[in-house]
Order: sequence, then structure tokens, then C-alpha cells
Amino acid sequence: MPRLLCEEVFVKSTLVFLFDKKSFIFIVVLSGVKRDKVGEIFIGEYRHTIDEKNRLIIPSSFRQVLKKEEGNCIITKGFDRSLFLYTFSEWQSLGSKLRNLSTSRSDVRAFLRIFFSGAHPVKPDNQGRITIPQALKDFACIKDKVVIIGAFNKIEIWSQDLWENYYKEKKDIYEQIVEKIMDLGI
Repeated sequence: MPRLLCEEVFVKSTLVFLFDKKSFIFIVVLSGVKRDKVGEIFIGEYRHTIDEKNRLIIPSSFRQVLKKEEGNCIITKGFDRSLFLYTFSEWQSLGSKLRNLSTSRSDVRAFLRIFFSGAHPVKPDNQGRITIPQALKDFACIKDKVVIIGAFNKIEIWSQDLWENYYKEKKDIYEQIVEKIMDLGI
């Protein structure tokens, strides 16, 4: 699935309309949120195999986005036994938001310690591969087959078995999830 490059952005009320030559989508944004620039997002699902040296090929559409940041990325523990791969600028943005959390709370301290201790800088090689550290591979229960998904502002890397189980479980309640999200006023 190709990455989204916006040729035209039109903002009206709380909706952002994105146009390119082949498609039209809209993204609902919260009232009061100003968007001066809409960046590229990661979308799609790809299946790959990790090699014996823990190298994983990043899909070419994702690599195009990463190239704009000279390939600098951060990989870390995600949720539900997945791995998160952030561009460096997205990682910095996340870090700025997390700085505002109160470290007087034990759950915040635990999250920050685990999340950041698992973080590693990675950069795709000339063939578009990154090396996944063994500790992260173990955390995500990755053996050889993986699913790489675009998750808006980041890339998620899943063990194929875990992704298929997760997807099977959540697809049956997807409409309920959508209704709850829409009830939040988005």
C-alpha cells in the first residue's frame, strides 16, 4: 500500500481533508488543534521473514519516509507484545510529551523505565534492512515470520502468530471499538 503524500490540505471546522491525484481521505481532528502541516503517515500490512542475523527488510514505502530523516529510527517495546519503530523526529516528539508526566507516580516510572530501556537506535542498511536486537525479538516472541503494519505515526512489528491472533480477536469487535472511539468526539 503506498504512503500518503498530501498535495493539498483543506481545513474546515474539525475536519482535515487530504487530496492527492488518486484518492481523497479525511482525518477528523479535535477542536482547537491547529494543523499547520500534515505529514506522511504509515499505512498498510506487510509480511516478511527475519533472517538468521535478526535482520528485517522494511517495506519500501516505509523506507521512503525514513529516508527523509536519513534513516534514523528508534525501535522499542510496544504494546501487546509488538515492537514500535519510530522515526527520530517522531521519537523526539513523543519524548517531549512524556517529559510532562509526573515521575512521582510509580506506574509512570515503571512505564518510562521499561519503554526507554528497551529503546535502540537503528538505521536501514543499503538493502533496507534493520537489525532487531535479540532482547526485543524475544520480547515480541519473533521467530522468523513477521507482520509489519503502518500504525499512523509509527511502524509496528509483530510476530506473525501474535498478529493473526490479535487481529482475529479484534476484528470481531471492530465496530464496537469504532463506536466507542467516535463517542469520544473525534
